[in-house]
Amino acid sequence: MCDLRKARETIETAGLDQPFLDVCLRVTGALEALDGDRGKFLPLSFFLTVVDDTNAKVALSALSYICTMECPPLAAHGYICDADEELIVLDDEDFLEVVKTGDLIHPRTGEFLQQARNRVHIFYSLLSL
Repeated sequence: MCDLRKARETIETAGLDQPFLDVCLRVTGALEALDGDRGKFLPLSFFLTVVDDTNAKVALSALSYICTMECPPLAAHGYICDADEELIVLDDEDFLEVVKTGDLIHPRTGEFLQQARNRVHIFYSLLSL
């Protein structure tokens, strides 16, 4: 876990190319501006409003970089919407399994879901909360 100030310093001195550097700095700036517990559940759409939508691929790469840096301030998680539109947050292990294999055992029903990547949505959370 790392504070955002240290993460920003790491990004600024990492020698990153544009527009990747700019997007990383915009993301960390937006995270620094969050109030209270707002950083517990940040959907991808939050970050796409921070960077313009034409940089969606760059934004995903920047989020991946920020989540995997030596001292990450942000973590990626997953959730699914159940048949009755209830949001179910996945355990990190289940989320990683979907990322690796594409498949998921439904956390409530035990049903095997092939190609679950189409049903799993990413969200992020600040690790300092």
